Amino acid sequence: MARETILKYNEKGIWIDQDFVQVLSYFICKAFEIKGLDTFPPNLKGIYDDCYYNRNGESAGMVNILFDDSITGLAEKDALFEIFQDARSLVSAYGEAISVNILNQFEDLKTYPEFKSLWTIPIKTQSLITTLNIIEQMIDGTLQPSLTSIYYSGFNNPDGVPEV
Repeated sequence: MARETILKYNEKGIWIDQDFVQVLSYFICKAFEIKGLDTFPPNLKGIYDDCYYNRNGESAGMVNILFDDSITGLAEKDALFEIFQDARSLVSAYGEAISVNILNQFEDLKTYPEFKSLWTIPIKTQSLITTLNIIEQMIDGTLQPSLTSIYYSGFNNPDGVPEV
């Protein structure tokens, strides 16, 4: 996993591995789908679409979530933070970690087999929850300027920065 993408909002951004964004997208999509897409401001459909394509592997090599296009006011921001809270609950339901078996089951959802990744290390659920918190801070304008990359515990960390 050496492919990173930058998630940005209002000229602030964080670098993160595309595979982690795809897993995160799975939970964001689930949160949208459980509540019903029609219950959210129409602009947030763009975030759902980005996550849907990420989750299904249809944006391999171009994984991203475009927040600037979808968050145009307080209503969208509040609704997205509600989605993030629901996504955190979904992640938490897996306990301390999402197993390799479950991660590889997520990969089976991908439309094109050539874009599937083989997971060999579980992801700590706290890493995904912390990522959602960091994205929320970025959107809320409270993200520390020194935080520019996210690396998950147990995975490649070429910069030697603190892991989430």
